[in-house]
Amino acid sequence: MKPLIACVDRYDGVFAMTADGLIACTRKFGPKETVDRLAAAVTSRGISIMARIDHAAAAAAVSMQLRPTELLIFGNPRAGTPLMQAVQTVGIDLPLKALVWQDEGGTTWLAYNDPQWLAQRHGVDAGLDRALHAMADSLAAVAGRQPLRQPQRNAGLYLTTRKDQLMKILMVLTSHDKLGTTGRKTGFWLEELAAPYYVFKDSGAQITLASPKGGRPPLDPKSNEPSFQTNITRRFEKDADANAQLDRTARLDSVKQEDYDTVFYPGGHGPMWDLAEDENSIKLIESFLAAGKTFALVCHSSGALRHVKTPDGKPLVEGKTVTGFTNGEEEEVGLTKVVPFLVEDELMSLGATFSKVKNWGVHTVADGQLITGQNPASSGPAAKLLIDTLNKKAR
Repeated sequence: MKPLIACVDRYDGVFAMTADGLIACTRKFGPKETVDRLAAAVTSRGISIMARIDHAAAAAAVSMQLRPTELLIFGNPRAGTPLMQAVQTVGIDLPLKALVWQDEGGTTWLAYNDPQWLAQRHGVDAGLDRALHAMADSLAAVAGRQPLRQPQRNAGLYLTTRKDQLMKILMVLTSHDKLGTTGRKTGFWLEELAAPYYVFKDSGAQITLASPKGGRPPLDPKSNEPSFQTNITRRFEKDADANAQLDRTARLDSVKQEDYDTVFYPGGHGPMWDLAEDENSIKLIESFLAAGKTFALVCHSSGALRHVKTPDGKPLVEGKTVTGFTNGEEEEVGLTKVVPFLVEDELMSLGATFSKVKNWGVHTVADGQLITGQNPASSGPAAKLLIDTLNKKAR
């Protein structure tokens, strides 16, 4: 299911949407008329207005000033209740809300959470999301086709222009499935693929998956055990399009840096055996470096930097601050003597400053073109940092 693009014509305007599904667009009407029009569009489709909150009036009541800002809350219990019966967490995002405000330049803005993105976020089956589609239609009716501009002081918007200019992101996964000599299976870690995948997808980017051998890469079975599952991994498991894409990853020797804006390496123990030594992977990272493009690796995939060199022949990580799976985390999972090397020790031996927080804490580091994340929980934040960095460079 693709994100709703209600505010603009996808081919004629510019689309702004945050990585967590917030859509914003300018309106030619004033704030009050915009809210009135939205309320009319909503009620005409049998959706109830739950509340209309005038934040500026509330501010005036306590002798404070705020530019015109109104919040409209709306929904349909008959439609929303079945959604919550299927996936109860949907309730945190229902009823829907739309915010209308006037910025300091006098421009009126309309912002709301994309209903179809909400369906994806909570893993709502396609057959159950008709109510969200109806709400989306109401928002689309009032949003119209006003060309979009970035609101002042509103950070985190991912900007795309025309269809042929969508950001293209390559994600490189492992093809290795043996955990040393333990007889156990390994591969990529599901959260480290799923979390960045949806950061990129929900931002409107075009994603290509690749692996050394191509085809379906091996999943570390432990990463899909109940204790390691998240809403995002469950969303990925239910996503037929994502799994079809995973079935047909491109061979790593067939992809070229010139075709992508960036590359992201998810982790899992597998990369320590194949990607860390793979000549195609090494050359690929070096080509992104030479092209001046920002790229990211997380967790054990930071180890894939061990043989990467700068154009002048020095280790890429020499003199850089990086992070990755720590010695302490490796010890906690009992694999210190199993892995071919320890990520932390290896990167430090190459002259890097290794930055880390407590075991399993969220931690990302940006140094020049290189972004690294410490562990599975850091994979989504690393992807968001990558998107933010690319957006800043594009301005």
